[in-house]
Amino acid sequence: MPTPVRTIARSISMLSIGLIASCLVGTAAAERRDCSSTKQSKQELSRTVSQPSNIPGHEMFQALRIDSQSSSNPDFNGVDQLVFGQVDHVYGTGDHRGHSINLHRNGDRSFTRWSGTHKTVAVDGGSWETTIVGRYEFTGGTGKFASIKGGGTYQGKLTPQGLTEQDTCQAEY
Repeated sequence: MPTPVRTIARSISMLSIGLIASCLVGTAAAERRDCSSTKQSKQELSRTVSQPSNIPGHEMFQALRIDSQSSSNPDFNGVDQLVFGQVDHVYGTGDHRGHSINLHRNGDRSFTRWSGTHKTVAVDGGSWETTIVGRYEFTGGTGKFASIKGGGTYQGKLTPQGLTEQDTCQAEY
């Protein structure tokens, strides 16, 4: 006949094995997926600009805009993205950072944090073009994306006509 101590020890041992097994199953269920996309600016909702110093051409601004994404991954195709950005530059060259909310078509959301650099140059005809590069990471989500992890890189161009961007992305969710 087993003693009470042996019964408790066996129960704890079985519980530990069950917890480890459930963690392994949960880890196996999250697969790495390609979520790379192309992004286009859709609408700027607001912008606040300031010149914080006596350095000529130094400008800082905050902006809120909506971008639209297309992707071969159906979870990220046709997604609108709310972009909250801050920019600090001198004559169009500097750094930027912010947060975004992906508004997935099924109603779920995924959140990212990003940062990078940009450089503005004059182009033929008196216009301008800004190149952007940076990195981003998922910081969470809701529903299907509640445990999303991963991120990627972005590069693109901003012109008077708007933003176009290519994002590489790998995520587990």
